[in-house]
Amino acid sequence: MGSTDYKDVDDPGEKIAKTNAMLARNAVHLAGLLKQSGYPGASQ
Repeated sequence: MGSTDYKDVDDPGEKIAKTNAMLARNAVHLAGLLKQSGYPGASQ
């Protein structure tokens, strides 16, 4: 990236905030799918 860390930015902007929210929703959705069907190759 650059010389500034993301955690040091006061206001990341609307586009970044929306992207982070979408990433979180996708991660939760994927976790639900994996919990429901089991991760391929994992024994239960």
